Amino acid sequence: MRTLRLPIVALTTIPLLSGCYEGARGPAGPAGPQGAVGSAGPAGAKGPAGPAGLQGPAGPDGPKGEKGDKGEAGPVGPPGPAGAIGDAGPRGVTGPKGEPGAAGPPGPAGDVGPRGVTGPKGETGATGATGPAGPPGAVANLRAFDATGETAGCAPNERLVSAICRGGSGTPVMDGNNVRCAGATGIVGLCMRR
Repeated sequence: MRTLRLPIVALTTIPLLSGCYEGARGPAGPAGPQGAVGSAGPAGAKGPAGPAGLQGPAGPDGPKGEKGDKGEAGPVGPPGPAGAIGDAGPRGVTGPKGEPGAAGPPGPAGDVGPRGVTGPKGETGATGATGPAGPPGAVANLRAFDATGETAGCAPNERLVSAICRGGSGTPVMDGNNVRCAGATGIVGLCMRR
């Protein structure tokens, strides 16, 4: 038994001694050729969405498009507020004189004006034609008058009954016991005693 142990120990010590006395390591050899690309592995799970990036600058304007068809007319809107009065325009050219219009209706009689200054007595006119006879009446209380000028009147104890303008187109305007005919040459009338 003792005899067998000696060769076993000797065998185990030989490699240890050879390792201690190994020579220096030589230089590395050249790199070998690149191997073939391996097959793609399975796709990984989708990662979370990243934060939104900053807004980029606006791009240039695109070309102008073609004119579209005319749309239908919209409803009429409400009237707007009245505008301010504009400045007066220049005076226009005077137009031709128009035809005279038809005569209007006569206006109402004006108020009796103050009595004017008595003018000079005019020449005696031609005798007029005799008028038709009037109906019989109480002549004792009536007095006829034929005055020249535009005014005439009855006495204080008389009352003016009627008057006619002579030589004019106006109508007599009575004011109490006085009568006035504008533009007339005389007045014919009747006064009645009170």
